[in-house]
Amino acid sequence: MKSMAAAQAIKRVDATSVRVASGLLGTAMGVIWVVALAKGATSWLAWLVCLAALACFGTISLVPERRSGFMAAGNLALTAAGLAACWVVGLLTSATTWLVWLCFVSAGLVLVSALATALAAAFDRFS
Repeated sequence: MKSMAAAQAIKRVDATSVRVASGLLGTAMGVIWVVALAKGATSWLAWLVCLAALACFGTISLVPERRSGFMAAGNLALTAAGLAACWVVGLLTSATTWLVWLCFVSAGLVLVSALATALAAAFDRFS
């Protein structure tokens, strides 16, 4: 009985940590978007960063209460892939340098979050 309650608590912590990480990533990219627009950075890239921020915020709603969920991990992985594509296209088109490299960093952070979410979902499924 005690181990069942502990397992439920761990699952709630997993879901909460995924929600918090997604919220922090979305907020950080939202700040990058606002700064990019204010500084006159490459507009198409700034707006794609805004879409990535919205995708991170959307991940919060995909996380079920009892499991981290493979859907949330997939959404984060697609967001990371989109940011990586923005990085490559930004390099090829000579977009605003600091925004291009922030896309690269954001893609890495979102990918790490996606991997952690997928691992938590896998452990939930097999425990």
